[in-house]
Amino acid sequence: MEKHLLEAKQYLSHGLKTSAKNALRRKKEAEVALEKREAARSNLHALLHKLQDAKSDAMVYEAYKAGIAGMKQVFEEGGLTLERVDITVDEMNEVLDKHADVQEALSRVTVDTSSLDGDLEKELDELLSDEKEDSTDALSTGLNSLGLKDIENLPDVPDTDTSSGGNSSRKALVNVT
Repeated sequence: MEKHLLEAKQYLSHGLKTSAKNALRRKKEAEVALEKREAARSNLHALLHKLQDAKSDAMVYEAYKAGIAGMKQVFEEGGLTLERVDITVDEMNEVLDKHADVQEALSRVTVDTSSLDGDLEKELDELLSDEKEDSTDALSTGLNSLGLKDIENLPDVPDTDTSSGGNSSRKALVNVT
C-alpha cells in the first residue's frame, strides 16, 4: 500500500495525473482486499472457537452418557429400585422400633429388694448397737478418769439461764445412744 502511494506521488511529480489516480485506485483495492482478508481471518478464528466449543460440548455430553450408564449399572447390579429401598427403610424402622421397645423394657426391670432391705436393716441395727457400746465405753472411761463412777451422782444443772435470776434446777439427764 505504501508502494502504491509512493507511485502516485512520483506520477504526480512527473505530471501524470491519470497514472497517479490508477496507483491510488490500486492502493484502495489493496486496502479493500486486506479488509476482506482480515474479516475472513476473524471469521476463521470465530469458527475455530465454535469448533472447540462443539468438541467440548460433545465431551460433556459423552461424560453425561457415561455417568448415566454407570449409575444404571450400579442400580441393576445392586438391585436398587425405589420399591426395594422403601422396603429396606421400612424394615430398618421396624428393627429400630423393636430395639427401642427392648430398651424400654430393660429399663423397667425392677429387682425385689424387700429381702435385701431386711438384711440391710439388720446390719444397720448391728452397726448402731456397736457404735452405742463404743460411745458408752468411751463415756464410762472418761467419767472414770475424772473420778466419777456413777452417772446418778452428777450435780444438778439449772434448766434456765442463771443470769436471768431463775433458781430452778434439775438433775442432769444423760442420754446415751
